[in-house]
Order: sequence, then C-alpha cells, then structure tokens
Amino acid sequence: MTSPPPETRERKRVEPVARRVADFCAAYGVGRTTAYKLAAEGKIVMLRMGARHTVVTEDSAQRWSRSRTPVHTHAAPSERRQPTANNGG
Repeated sequence: MTSPPPETRERKRVEPVARRVADFCAAYGVGRTTAYKLAAEGKIVMLRMGARHTVVTEDSAQRWSRSRTPVHTHAAPSERRQPTANNGG
C-alpha cells in the first residue's frame, strides 16, 4: 500500500511543548521579570536547554493562564456613572 503524494496529504499542526522566555512573555503579555517571578513561585515551569536557552513549558503556561482572574478594562453600561448636576452633566 502506498501513501498519497505529499502535496495531497493534510499537514497536521504541531503545537509547541515549550516556548523561549521572550516568546512566553510576548504571548501572555507579561514582562521577563514577572516570568522569572512566576517560575520562582512555582506557577510556571522553566527548563534550561543547553547552556544558553531557558524555556517555559507550554502546559504550565496554559495552566497558569487559565488560573488568572480576568481583568475587565471597561465598565459594564450599568456600572458607568450617569451625569448629574454635580459632576458636569
């Protein structure tokens, strides 16, 4: 049995198992100092890869991300202040 030609086979997307610290910071919106603090607190897992590279495991990054409390940047319409005579409205 032969396999189909490469151009007709579906390519599967491979999810990363780890990210460089800089890539983790960019993806999750945190600074480098915060990333190392999270690792020191045991909230994410960092591994040394050779002499020069440190990576964050993707499963620990996703677990940490799911545990974060969402921050709402805009108040819901019912929570917005209504103009009054005292505050310029």
